[in-house]
Amino acid sequence: MNILITGGTGYISSHIAVALSEHHQVFLYDNLTNSTRQVLDQLAAILGKPPLFFEGDVCDADALARLIIDEKIELVLHLAGVKPHAAHGHEQTGQQANILASSSLLEAMKRSGVRRLVYSSSAAVYGHAQYIPIDEMHPTKPVNDYGMSKLAVENMLSQLASQDPQWSIVAFRYFNVAGVHESGLLRPGLMTPSRNLVAQIAEVAAGELAYLDVFESQHSASDGTLIRDYVHVMDIADAHLSVIDYLQHHHGFMPINIGSGHARSAQSLIEVFENSVGKNIPVRMQPAQGGDVSASVASTARAETLLGWKARRRLEDICRSEWLNASSRRNQ
Repeated sequence: MNILITGGTGYISSHIAVALSEHHQVFLYDNLTNSTRQVLDQLAAILGKPPLFFEGDVCDADALARLIIDEKIELVLHLAGVKPHAAHGHEQTGQQANILASSSLLEAMKRSGVRRLVYSSSAAVYGHAQYIPIDEMHPTKPVNDYGMSKLAVENMLSQLASQDPQWSIVAFRYFNVAGVHESGLLRPGLMTPSRNLVAQIAEVAAGELAYLDVFESQHSASDGTLIRDYVHVMDIADAHLSVIDYLQHHHGFMPINIGSGHARSAQSLIEVFENSVGKNIPVRMQPAQGGDVSASVASTARAETLLGWKARRRLEDICRSEWLNASSRRNQ
């Protein structure tokens, strides 16, 4: 199958490209505003051949439509977007751009006759958990602009699928994605710093940061720190491989959680990292922040039932891969 990945040189998307390239023809589309061409060299080293890359903006519907038609694309994975790293005061503008970009992509797909889409959404659409684990029927009440923009696109996709039964759309609601490819060759080439807590811990271990800021939680039932669900990026990639068959046989719009299903507090994550790599992590406790949800843990039953997918890699694997990435960067 010919598969187009928007935002194709990003962190998650480049790992997806590795998993899919073993079975499908993958085309990467990116404007390189938050990534570098070094990712293409890293992919070539892993795949044994250069990836098929096209530089362009998702907001250019004409260029996208031509690419989809010319390369006979059959499925689009939409991962292009502005992450919540923007300078204070500009985040809302960035999220509005994400909505416009998604609308542009849908227009290009309509013109080219392609009706299969996987959208990269987020657990941020849920907001504060009313119960744990969170399933896909949980109310969606985002607490930040990022979550609101993801939900706005989901609503757009749901409405489209209800109006046109030819569409097959899955929205993957990622929980906390972390880790890197086991080869150590594929390193996130992001132009803005990572908010991934495991990556930040690895940076402290490598001496790139003096200490780790850990935020307290007034509602945590464990050790007073925030509780999250960490899932390895290669498990995320495997989920995209698993969803292809589902999209070929089902129509409509379907949101699916992608997480490990395991709850980890920030404090327990630090302990697992220290035990996994043998490094001590200096910590500076910070008061709770108003925009943080106290706990976010996935129910993965729908992914297991519909896709036959379940996260296979352990938290220890995530920690070791992030340490490999940080330590190799230090030795360059």
